[in-house]
Amino acid sequence: MDATLLQDLTEYGKDKNKGVMMAARSLIGLFREINPELLKRKDRGKIASMNLKDFKPLQYGEVRAMERIEGIELLEEYKKQSSLGDDEHKDEWAEWEIASDDSSGEEGWIDVPSDDDQDIVVSDSSDEEIDKNNVDVNEKNVNEEKVSTLATTQLLTPADFAKLNELKLEHKTEQIVDGGKRKRSSTQQNEPSDIIDVNTITGPRKKAKQDYEERIESIKAGREGREKYGSSKGKKVEGASTTNKEKARNKAFMMVIHKKNVLHKKKMSLREKQIQLTNRVNNKRKSRKK
Repeated sequence: MDATLLQDLTEYGKDKNKGVMMAARSLIGLFREINPELLKRKDRGKIASMNLKDFKPLQYGEVRAMERIEGIELLEEYKKQSSLGDDEHKDEWAEWEIASDDSSGEEGWIDVPSDDDQDIVVSDSSDEEIDKNNVDVNEKNVNEEKVSTLATTQLLTPADFAKLNELKLEHKTEQIVDGGKRKRSSTQQNEPSDIIDVNTITGPRKKAKQDYEERIESIKAGREGREKYGSSKGKKVEGASTTNKEKARNKAFMMVIHKKNVLHKKKMSLREKQIQLTNRVNNKRKSRKK
């Protein structure tokens, strides 16, 4: 499928037919994962646009084997943070035991290395270049070893995979909020406590909701120095109020469409209309004679 055909199909995302609309939106969601380059910029989404630089689409017939579990480093970091408190507690007891053993034991001689035992190394410029190359190779190896080894050293349970999905979802939401620049919240890094912060429940928001008393105070402050609330039509000229007939004449038709007089006119028969017409003509004749 080329970009032109795909973009034409994605235009059906606002179609009135619900089935067509859902099919177009599911197609957009599929190509956000497969090949977001073919989509329009507005349909790519924030995460796909951010990962577009490092993204390489699969060619026809190409199969890319999974070398690692996606997001496994998030699970490893979470496990390290969760076990940090237990390790610190164990280290405190271990240090106390070591200190007590040292105080009860006898003091012995301390071996100090002499200068004669140290080897003297003479290096040339060529040796320094070789050392630099070795350092670069070692740095590359260290970077490769930084890849998470959790999947190869431990058996992951279904609970671990569920936690992994939860951490991936949190990581995606962090990327959407501020482009992945925000660090993890301090509540995750600190030790768990019984006190829960209100901001963790309500989440970030622009302005806190006002209480009832604060709203009343703001309303009263807005009324100061203002004329009394009401219609200003009859205040221009004193004693120049309008009648109910004039008000009814100026009313919108949708406001009086269900009134009894209007409904009666609609339901009048032909005989009733003839009687009304003759009465009107007779009244006009009588008024002329007078």
